Amino acid sequence: MEKLNDLESIKKLDKPTDKFLVKLEDNTFGIRFIGFKIRDYDTSEVFHQFKSTNPYELDYFADHLLEYIFPLKILKAKTIGTFLTFVVGDKPVKNLDFVEKHFING
Repeated sequence: MEKLNDLESIKKLDKPTDKFLVKLEDNTFGIRFIGFKIRDYDTSEVFHQFKSTNPYELDYFADHLLEYIFPLKILKAKTIGTFLTFVVGDKPVKNLDFVEKHFING
């Protein structure tokens, strides 16, 4: 697989990659996710939620594939809303581009 390291190439992905595009040690800014919530935007019904006070607790998920099983009604939601909570290290982060893509059945 060719290395995808520019934003435009990553935005054009139309299927999952066979591995992560960056390594945990590439995180020179100390960005750590401490929580997330996935919900039906219109009804506010929460499908999945996690929050931690430990900024290192989710590091395991940074380089392991995750599989979630959601209720079928998530597919009937017109709009899915997400909340991501993260902290950063000592260096300021400027011009952050955050790309997250989800694919159903490949």
